[in-house]
Amino acid sequence: MRDRNAAAAEREKQQARARYTLNSDSVIDRSSERMQSDTISRKKNRQRSVVYMKRKLEHDTEYSNKNRQRSAVNMKRKLENDTEFR
Repeated sequence: MRDRNAAAAEREKQQARARYTLNSDSVIDRSSERMQSDTISRKKNRQRSVVYMKRKLEHDTEYSNKNRQRSAVNMKRKLENDTEFR
């Protein structure tokens, strides 16, 4: 009984590998689309990033100064170019 189950499991693994090699392009496309549309993971990453960025802004003065400069340049550019932003 155990040998038969082991053989069946191995056969299923081989079939799965064969199906994957035949359809690997579509599998990769589907998984990349799923990753792009996965809002839950993106939201978690965004929250984690915000916590990290706030901590870095508090403790790293050089990063904070560069961030202020970058923000000022972007704000100026938006005010000049983007009419909806004004």
